[in-house]
Parts: sequence; structure tokens; C-alpha cells
Amino acid sequence: MADHGEVQYTTADGNDYREHEGTYVQFLNLAFALSAYAIAIVIGLAAVGATHRPAIGVGVIIIGTVLAIPALVTGVKSWSFASVGIALLGLAVAALG
Repeated sequence: MADHGEVQYTTADGNDYREHEGTYVQFLNLAFALSAYAIAIVIGLAAVGATHRPAIGVGVIIIGTVLAIPALVTGVKSWSFASVGIALLGLAVAALG
């Protein structure tokens, strides 16, 4: 049978848990920013396809791309929220205009 002694994870040499945690946070920021970017692109494509206003749809996609860059670099989620909000506003303008 296996020896049920002391767990050595907390006392092991070379424990890189902080590095692992940092990588995980970076992954979550990347996933959030890219998801918001994908949502903004889909909304922009919907503005083009559903309303036949390509200028607004292309503008939404360009603004989403511009706002995705600082979201990816800094990890601040407000850039992603702004990207999706502006995309929804552009869709509303395209649908009502």
C-alpha cells in the first residue's frame, strides 16, 4: 500500500504556484477580451446583414478592433465592455436609422 505520509506540495523546492496563478489570470483576461471582440464583430456583421448599412457595420468592427488592443495589452475589462456597448449602439443606430 502507498505511504500516507505528509503531503510535500507545500514544502517542495521550486514551487512556482505564483507563476501558475499569474498565467491563469492572463489566460482569463485573454479569453474575456477575445470573447468581447468576437461579440462586437458578430454585432457588426448583423448590422451589415440585417440592416444593409455597411458603413455602420464596418465602423463597429473597426472600433471593436481598436478597443480590443488595449483590452488585450492591459487586461482592463472596461475596454471590452466599451467595445460591446459601442457595437450595440451601432446596431441600434443602423436598425433605427
